[in-house]
Amino acid sequence: MGIVLRIGEQAAITSDDELVANFSRPDARTFGDDDTLIDWQKNTLWMDYGTWGRFCRRTGLRSLFHDEEVGLLRNDPGYVVLEQGHYDILAAALARWQKAHPNATPGLNSGQDRILAYLLWFESWMAWALEGCAQGAIALE
Repeated sequence: MGIVLRIGEQAAITSDDELVANFSRPDARTFGDDDTLIDWQKNTLWMDYGTWGRFCRRTGLRSLFHDEEVGLLRNDPGYVVLEQGHYDILAAALARWQKAHPNATPGLNSGQDRILAYLLWFESWMAWALEGCAQGAIALE
């Protein structure tokens, strides 16, 4: 069990449709790790609940995602339209992490920094959704 997030164009919602359209970007950053659960070039991210909790706690992003009134994942299942302020909070967390871990290598293999990899994934896909989508959103599926 775990959490499945998708960032991208908010799709037309019917009972059979996804909340946010699936998308893959060949130009998206990858980390050369051998984890088969994550394709960094896709806009879908899966994490087990323990990893997700540690990620939110260690990055200080719990309220960005889980605040009952304004959190990005407050609709379960559901989606929230992304705003520049959401990106700014995430980008600030990424900058803090990089400053605190200047020699970290992102990825999921042993010796790599998985939190940095997740932060970079969020930063890349949120920026892409804000710049390239008519209505960029994040969905909890």
